[in-house]
Amino acid sequence: MNTTSTTTTNTTLCFPRNLSSSAPSSSSSKSLIVSSVIPTSKELQKGSILLKIDKFGWSANNVTYQALGEHPHFRYYDFHLAPVSSSASVSPQSHGVVPASGCMGILPLRNI
Repeated sequence: MNTTSTTTTNTTLCFPRNLSSSAPSSSSSKSLIVSSVIPTSKELQKGSILLKIDKFGWSANNVTYQALGEHPHFRYYDFHLAPVSSSASVSPQSHGVVPASGCMGILPLRNI
């Protein structure tokens, strides 16, 4: 575990998955913004890269990804996973993430 004094975080908008066991008032049935720790270049798995988003945009495609996130044929939330966040009760089982197009740059890679 890295114990550096500065921690870089990522902010993610997470949408609820259609869970029949979720009560309408529970936090797992709401869209939430969560923060997660971004791994350092030394913590990346072999063959992984870390991208920094400079700008992004929403379009009708993003709305479609959200609307079909749990559709049996598409299941977008199965490969656009929400980060785990204990403070916001978010996990890949309770929430999904809508992908967005953007301009990004590659951050330093881990030595392979």
